[in-house]
Amino acid sequence: MALPRKTEEIRHENLVRLIHRLLIGDASRGELKNSLKLGNSTLSYLISELNDLGLIEEKKRIYRLGRPSQVVGLREDAWNVIGIKMGREGVSGVMFDARGRKISAFSRPILSYMRSNEGYAEALKDVLAYFHSQEAESPLLGMGVCSSGIVDSHKGEIVYSPVMNVKHLNVYTKIKEIFGEVPVFVTNDVDSLATFEAFLNPRKDTLLVSYGIGIGASYIHRGRVFHPVQGLSSFEIGHTVVKNEGECYCGQTGCLEYHSSEYAILREYFGLKESFKDFIEKEEEVFREKLLELRKKAQDPDNELKGIYKKAFKELAVVLGNLSILLKPVRVVLFGEGVVGDWMAQLLFEQIKERFDPLMAGDFAIEVEHRLRLWEEGAAFAAILKFLPAYISSKRVK
Repeated sequence: MALPRKTEEIRHENLVRLIHRLLIGDASRGELKNSLKLGNSTLSYLISELNDLGLIEEKKRIYRLGRPSQVVGLREDAWNVIGIKMGREGVSGVMFDARGRKISAFSRPILSYMRSNEGYAEALKDVLAYFHSQEAESPLLGMGVCSSGIVDSHKGEIVYSPVMNVKHLNVYTKIKEIFGEVPVFVTNDVDSLATFEAFLNPRKDTLLVSYGIGIGASYIHRGRVFHPVQGLSSFEIGHTVVKNEGECYCGQTGCLEYHSSEYAILREYFGLKESFKDFIEKEEEVFREKLLELRKKAQDPDNELKGIYKKAFKELAVVLGNLSILLKPVRVVLFGEGVVGDWMAQLLFEQIKERFDPLMAGDFAIEVEHRLRLWEEGAAFAAILKFLPAYISSKRVK
């Protein structure tokens, strides 16, 4: 028989729920009451406490017509949070206030000769040193770091990122050397944006697919990012093997990224002779202009270019169709620098329906996410959700 929950536990949970609602945006007391299913007295008590803790404030919401109404919102100085993205092109960080506004940013580009554990550790150190030197008026709630590749959130480690040429880089220890015992959450980059999506659409099981030079994915199940192995990112679909030929930069043969990524499109459209490994190493320095030209043309592709995408998407459609059989998502969402038109979602959907029995793959829709959230924004938001309960507890103790 389960023991009754203590009043204090319920109260703390409601405080967190209230802050969660305000992360979406300001709301009136009536809106909060309806969305949180709380009584007037309970809601007033929670608002009063959070106001006393300096986390929220009540202010007027002005309409063009009618009388202004009172709304509750997060104070911008309730906390600061830092989001960091580690990827092929560089290490970049953004500090946000509690209302999600950018306070400051700093980045360190990564060139081909720097792609190693040592190179990324030095770049991360520079980014951290910049933020450590900033005089922030608000307390640091925590720090979120997202990275390409396989990430172990429990260890705070990038286990393996072939595109970065990194193995077993412990990010947490590097941060600890500069910031001390600050709360740190390290996660996969697509998982970080999936955390955002899961928060906004918790009732829809969703497969997020990032498309560009690399191909990544994350799966949201019952409002949470799905990890079959606790703490370990799991959807490195770009390195699933789909053919018996094509040497990938990761060392495998036949990876999805070799056959379906923008590299495959560039190889066919411009007749590139460079290996995938050489392309990855020199993309920023040598091939960037061609890549930008491709993306511009793909916004309104001619028949030749669309045919090349159709050929490349054949393997991607198979992988997504197989995942749909296994996971039964309601939505598949495409995003990333390489997704430049809704026609891409339509093309993939047609290919999946051509290949798979709908009774097997299930009933789902493919859509394009046009609003590109910052990777750093996703990492910061993941840190907020992870550390907010403890942060509120620490404020209440004081």
